[in-house]
Amino acid sequence: MLMTAGLFFSFGQSAAEAAYNFTSTMTNAPTPVEFTMGDPASITFQITNSSTGGEVDQRIYQMRFRLTSATGGTVFSNTTAAPAGWTRTAFSTTSITFRANTANDAIVCTIGGCPVGPSTSKTFTLNIVAGSYSSDVTHDLRDVRAYFQDSTSRWPPSRSDSTVTKSSGTSVGLWTLKSLLMTLVPSTTAVPVGGTFNLTMTVTNRSTSNLTGVTSNPKPPTRQYVHFNNPPTPVAVNTTSNPANLNLNAGATGTMVWSYTTTGSGPGTVTFQAYAGVGTRTSKTVTSVPVSIGVISGSFSITPICLFSGNVATFVMTVTNVTGGTVNNIVPSALTRGGTTTIGAFTGPAPASIASLANNSSGTFTWTATVTGAVGSTFSVTGSATGNGGNSTGPVVSATEDVGGYVINLDVTETNLSSTNQPLTWSITNQGCAPAQSVSISVPSGWVWGGGAEDGYALVTNSVGSLVESWVASGPTSGPVQFASPSAADRIPLTEGGDFELVFSTVPTSGTSSTFNVTVTDENGVTSPPQAQVVDLNAFNFNALNEANTESYREEFR
Repeated sequence: MLMTAGLFFSFGQSAAEAAYNFTSTMTNAPTPVEFTMGDPASITFQITNSSTGGEVDQRIYQMRFRLTSATGGTVFSNTTAAPAGWTRTAFSTTSITFRANTANDAIVCTIGGCPVGPSTSKTFTLNIVAGSYSSDVTHDLRDVRAYFQDSTSRWPPSRSDSTVTKSSGTSVGLWTLKSLLMTLVPSTTAVPVGGTFNLTMTVTNRSTSNLTGVTSNPKPPTRQYVHFNNPPTPVAVNTTSNPANLNLNAGATGTMVWSYTTTGSGPGTVTFQAYAGVGTRTSKTVTSVPVSIGVISGSFSITPICLFSGNVATFVMTVTNVTGGTVNNIVPSALTRGGTTTIGAFTGPAPASIASLANNSSGTFTWTATVTGAVGSTFSVTGSATGNGGNSTGPVVSATEDVGGYVINLDVTETNLSSTNQPLTWSITNQGCAPAQSVSISVPSGWVWGGGAEDGYALVTNSVGSLVESWVASGPTSGPVQFASPSAADRIPLTEGGDFELVFSTVPTSGTSSTFNVTVTDENGVTSPPQAQVVDLNAFNFNALNEANTESYREEFR
């Protein structure tokens, strides 16, 4: 059974597995889910425990997601992070495994008699880099596997009681990769009645095929009018495109341009909508920003372009008057927040109003607010401005920005008290603002770093995509320990990363956990806020910590 609006999939099983079950819901919106070849993207799955019968007390403590290895190379990105309460325990470009940190973080079932736990479902966001193919193609996952454990068993699990696998034969997720990247950009966002502007369609061929006859669909792009006058009348006419069509080899980019002259009675706005394509090689449908005709118009800018969680962002709305006369007493609306990031209380606007704005002139309103959120989370704002006579910008939407930073994963989440020669490895991916030049790791009380050359090791991807071992660890045995790049060429570029290992000669003899704080400094001298990494401390042979059976700590490829 397949349902869109969330892409809900229900799967049958063999009799032997009938009591153990889970559902997988792909929650990407809007549907159908479309990505462009070569772009980074995210696919999101909600996993719900739906075990029945005598297995209602089973909990899901581990999940594995796999892609199909295929020509074109769609792969998982190392920026994929585990959801709250879970840890990413295995990664390759075609397979990712996550594991619950505690029994209460496991996914319990949804009917009466299930074990006590905070969640009956868990959402996993998998970052991918879309490959390139000869034409548009539909993809799904190779499979999704859930690992079950009886709720009365000790934690952590030494092995699973059962596994259930959903395979690609039943369409585990579904998305389409588009061959073309297309934008529709007007040359201005505000013109007077009788004014002229151009509309440029830029197309990049992301497929592996050489294409001829690429054009817009429809041709010319659809015009959508919003008028403040009644009755509405057309306000733009176009010339034929220049050129008529595009011939694009694989990887090539071309443009088509239409010229428009506004006519009729404003004020109003016009937007344009189309997709680019030829045959089975197409782009996503794109809608341009609106062009305001004979009205005041608005646009937003957000600075700084790259910021970390906890930084203050500045939001500036620019209002432009092209009405042909002066507009008085322009007042902005309150701002509406958008995205997955938390935007704090706004300070502003400054000024509170603009007394007078002459024709063909602009003014600005400024707000500031603190932005907090996970690395990669997004934020935007929407607002408007209104002057005398009801002349309004209509809704003005900013570009969507994201929170920069570094994705950090620690390979060890628990160890024995009084251990010796304990290695810890931090995997760090640069999602910040510039190439990273150093990494600093604090050493909590009771831990002693070995301090020798053999006690600190780094393997990073440098600016030309090569793996290098040139970063050197230094610092006192009590920390902090700093890894530093010896040259600009060996800094970690954006979207790349590295592994940083320290060997500790001494581990605390008492306590329940230790916290390591990690910061990264980029080539501009900007240091990220500390990220805490916690290692639990337990006595020898606590639960399954020192068991010889390693089934639950490795990935199964059966």
